[in-house]
Amino acid sequence: MDSFVTGNELMSQMLGGVGSLTDAFIALLNCIMALIISVPLIGCVNRLRGEEKRGRIEPVLAAAVPRVSLFGGFVFIAALEAVVFTLLGAAGLYAAGASTGLVSLPALLSAAVVYIPALLVMVGLAAFLVGCAPKLTALIWAVFGYAFLMFYFGRIFNTPEWALKLSPFGSVPQVPLEDVSAVPLTILFILAVALCAAGFAGYGRRDVGQ
Repeated sequence: MDSFVTGNELMSQMLGGVGSLTDAFIALLNCIMALIISVPLIGCVNRLRGEEKRGRIEPVLAAAVPRVSLFGGFVFIAALEAVVFTLLGAAGLYAAGASTGLVSLPALLSAAVVYIPALLVMVGLAAFLVGCAPKLTALIWAVFGYAFLMFYFGRIFNTPEWALKLSPFGSVPQVPLEDVSAVPLTILFILAVALCAAGFAGYGRRDVGQ
């Protein structure tokens, strides 16, 4: 791995050029994994809007299913997927690298779970758009695209730190290169809860199917 990264300037820039190359590579893989995981989470929440457009939600609500339960079901599944997929991803990385003796399962888990709050922010933003601005649900993909661009090209083009942190993933500590910091993770979690709460409130008030 060392010779591969040392001879690859682009990879060196993406890894940040600090700390152990193994640790940097683990941090890199976990960020990539988090970006990939966010796709089905967004799709899960946006599916509710898709069902609305097809006229399948009104009969469900007419059958005395509370709006909160319907909306909450989609959001809960997406949040659960964030946790499960993250843990499975860490386990997969461990299975792939265990034979090298360079990685341990606890280290991989700690490097992966720090992205859960950022993933929940993506779930919360999708829920907010579905609940409060259903015609703008596609904006969540713009946020995803921005996060993708900042991850792959932000450090290569020396993007300002504030621009990197506009992405939900930009404030996540790069474990194991960095120590886990509770402050940014707590802020992300509170933001995710606030967005979900606003989405719940909005969905409870708006006309379904509009």
